[in-house]
Amino acid sequence: MMIMEVFLDENQLETIRPILEYLFDIEKNHLKRKSSSILGYLFKLYTRFVEELADDGIAYEGMAYCKAIDNLEKNTIELFSDKKVVFIGFNALNRSEEILFNFFGKRDSTLFFWDFDDSYVKKRNARSGFFLAQVFIQISSTDRF
Repeated sequence: MMIMEVFLDENQLETIRPILEYLFDIEKNHLKRKSSSILGYLFKLYTRFVEELADDGIAYEGMAYCKAIDNLEKNTIELFSDKKVVFIGFNALNRSEEILFNFFGKRDSTLFFWDFDDSYVKKRNARSGFFLAQVFIQISSTDRF
């Protein structure tokens, strides 16, 4: 799975795809070549930053999510296999959180606590109601909410 696919939904990917295609079509002009050079430098800088964080045993939020999801996909995660996991107070979920919620949501030992009014769920045309309904459907274990 590409790192962008973890953090971006399909609409977000479609929005930035033309920009990425423009930047990586470096044959057309000098600006693109220069942009490509800058992106290459930034990638090296970012890679070094991530390596140093990992060497120190720390991570920023997105890095931790990527590591957890990578371990989930490789079936090498035994995270909290014998523990109760509780998610409290999340709002709009990013793609990484959706993946983690879906994974842990399949376990009987996982609990989800949401602070919402019933009217939100009943008003699916409202943004908040739509979001909550989608989360409930995705995790499909509403008895543990």
